[in-house]
Amino acid sequence: MEAIKESSVLINKNYAELLPSFNDDLQSAVDAALQRYLIDEIAAKIAGLKKKEKLFRLKYG
Repeated sequence: MEAIKESSVLINKNYAELLPSFNDDLQSAVDAALQRYLIDEIAAKIAGLKKKEKLFRLKYG
């Protein structure tokens, strides 16, 4: 996997302390969390666009 360092993100100390108890690799845990977040955001965006499309089709046929 290619990684680039463009910015830094602060992780709440409580989360940083808990993550290693589930996964020894903090980076992998953060990557997995970001992946799930992005999938959820993309799914929400698609749902919103489908709703807009439905309204558009009802209005304009």
